Amino acid sequence: MGSVFSCLSGIVNSIASLISSVVSAIAGFFQTIISGITRCIVGIFNAIAALLTCRCCGGGRRRAAV
Repeated sequence: MGSVFSCLSGIVNSIASLISSVVSAIAGFFQTIISGITRCIVGIFNAIAALLTCRCCGGGRRRAAV
């Protein structure tokens, strides 16, 4: 009888470990996606800021040159 409980306990522990690993993997996956989206958005804003800065500086230089 004790061996049955030991076997069931091992199965339960294995299933719990498997579920924990799957949840951890899914959390890591979503964290990677969110990090990528955040980097993309920051990159877009940085590119827009760079374009606006270049236009302002370029426009100022053109006016000064003319």
